[in-house]
Amino acid sequence: MTGRTNGNGYSAKVRLELIMNGLTVSLAQICHDRVILREPLALGTGAAVVVLYVDDAPDRWAVEVLPHEAGSLLIPIRDAA
Repeated sequence: MTGRTNGNGYSAKVRLELIMNGLTVSLAQICHDRVILREPLALGTGAAVVVLYVDDAPDRWAVEVLPHEAGSLLIPIRDAA
């Protein structure tokens, strides 16, 4: 039996976001030390929250956005202390 997908390769509905200074940014990928934005954006540095939604159920964790090149898709992060 083959599992059905919703068109994005997952059998579940998955969405990734970064919330920083009231701005919600769509993410393409997340990793323990970086996030990858879907579109280039100048974010700055500081406190943020990564949100992973699986079937609309959110899982959140606090991170710190580290210095990076303005307009970069690859944004370095670390767990907030």
